[in-house]
Amino acid sequence: MATIYCFTSTGNSLYAAKAIADKIGAKVLPMRDEHSVCEDDVIGFVYPCYFWAPPRMVERFVAKMQITKKDAYVFAVMTCGGPVTGALGILKKLLLAKGVRLSYGKHSVTVTNYLPDYKAKDSEALRQKVAAKIEEIAGDIIDRKENSVAAPSFLNNMIYKHFPGEDSDKYFSVSQACNGCMTCQKVCHADNIAYEDNRPVFLHKCEHCLACLQNCPAYAIDWKGKTQGKERYRNANVSLEDLIDFKLAVSDITAANGGSITVTIANPTGFTLSPTSRSVAVFVAKSVDINGDGKVDATDLSLLISDFGNKYDARDLAELLSNFGK
Repeated sequence: MATIYCFTSTGNSLYAAKAIADKIGAKVLPMRDEHSVCEDDVIGFVYPCYFWAPPRMVERFVAKMQITKKDAYVFAVMTCGGPVTGALGILKKLLLAKGVRLSYGKHSVTVTNYLPDYKAKDSEALRQKVAAKIEEIAGDIIDRKENSVAAPSFLNNMIYKHFPGEDSDKYFSVSQACNGCMTCQKVCHADNIAYEDNRPVFLHKCEHCLACLQNCPAYAIDWKGKTQGKERYRNANVSLEDLIDFKLAVSDITAANGGSITVTIANPTGFTLSPTSRSVAVFVAKSVDINGDGKVDATDLSLLISDFGNKYDARDLAELLSNFGK
C-alpha cells in the first residue's frame, strides 16, 4: 500500500501528488490529524517551499505522525519556484527524530507565485517541463531509487525567520468586491477564516499560504497592498473544486455510539462513501442538525446517509463530520 500526504494552496503540489499517485498506485490525503497514522510500505510527502523551508503545517503534521513501518520507502517532493538547498533536509531531520529514513527527495521547479513579491508567470513550456520532471520522479519512486538529501544550513534558518507569522492575516484587506461566496473559507487548510455579516474574518492562525487570496473569484482579498492588480494563480491542471474537495477528504470517523463510518476519497475530485458506495458531484451546503435537536450526532448522520445522493451530498457529509458531537 502507498499513501501520499499533500499540502497545497494553488494546486502545484496537488497536481504533482496526483500525477505521482497515478503512476505508483497511491492514495492522496491532506495533512490533517485524522490521517496521522500510517502503516503503508510506501509513504510520500508533497508540499510547497515557503521561504526555504516546509510550511509550518507540514512540519507539525510530520512531527505528530505515527509511521509504524520504520523500513518503509519514504519520499518527498517539494514544489518551488527554484532549487532550494537544504529545504528537504528539514523534513529529513523530522523523520530521523522518529526513527524513519527519508529514502528519496527531489524538487519540482514550477511557477513562482508568491504574489507579495512576484507576478506569477505561467507558460505551456513550463507546464511541459514540470510534467516531464514529475514523470521522471515517479519513475524513480517506482524503481525505489534512493538519493542523498542535503542537510539544512544557516541560510534556511536565516531566510525562514522572515516568513510571516500566524498573525500575518492582520495585513489582509477585503474590498467591497467580496460577494460572500465563502471560497476563501473553503480552501483554507488552517480553518483560519470565519464569516460575519457575510464577510470573511481572519482568526490569526494563518499559514500564509495565500490560498484565500489566490482563489478568490472576485479578487477581493489583498495582502499589505502588495497584490493589487496582479493576476491570481492556480495550477492549470487543478480546478477550484479540486482544491475544495481535497481539503474535505476525511476517513475513519467514529460515531458517538461506538460504531464508525469510513469516508474515503478515491481521487481528489470525487467522493466514495462506504458502505453505500455512492458518488456525488453536486455540492450545496445545508443544515447538518438534520433533526433540529440543537446538536450534531449519530442520529443526524443516519438521516443524512439515508438520503445521501438525493437531498444530501459529499459536502454536507463533510460539514456534518466536522461538527460531529457539537
